[in-house]
Amino acid sequence: MGQEKNNSLLLPLCICITERVAYHIPISTCFSSSLILHLLSYIPHKLSVGYSKAMVNTKPLASGLLFLNLSMYFIVAAIGGWAINIAIDRGFIIGPELQLPAYFSPIFFPMGNAATGFFVVFALIAGVVGAASAITGFNHIRYWNYYSLPSASSSAIVAWTLTLLAMGFACKEIDLEIRNACLKTMEAFLIILSATQFVYIAAIRGI
Repeated sequence: MGQEKNNSLLLPLCICITERVAYHIPISTCFSSSLILHLLSYIPHKLSVGYSKAMVNTKPLASGLLFLNLSMYFIVAAIGGWAINIAIDRGFIIGPELQLPAYFSPIFFPMGNAATGFFVVFALIAGVVGAASAITGFNHIRYWNYYSLPSASSSAIVAWTLTLLAMGFACKEIDLEIRNACLKTMEAFLIILSATQFVYIAAIRGI
């Protein structure tokens, strides 16, 4: 391992000296900017190779969680879209002679309770962002190197934080009770996603 490391560091210097001898350029210039540029060109490659070797054991786990999370995020987004469509079609309009009812919610949904409107909106956002982050994750699973990690990791973290926010409203909706089976399904999936998405992030980052 030590011999391989020394060879990788000496290779740019040998290339630089060969170029200077061929073009009758003083060899001392090899120890200036050219050598630095050669060495810097090897750093990303070494990081990529080291990342791939260290993370090969977590790739199957990350792949399985990615497919599972994508499926649940699609279901959450579909139920959220259905709930918003019902709220638009069956919502009410307050006329000039009517007063606001007691415990009026600014986001009214005919199903569920006072927390349902906020829960559905944030659940829909979390579902769409989570599905988008999963697509980015598939690109990282395909290449599985140092270069594809930042985009997959950052998008997954954003989706996870939105999932936690939606899960908070889900807990409030559960506390208020009175909701149908579709809303209960969304609540369960978001609670599960808050854990599986975190494990997926840990898997791709090697935590």
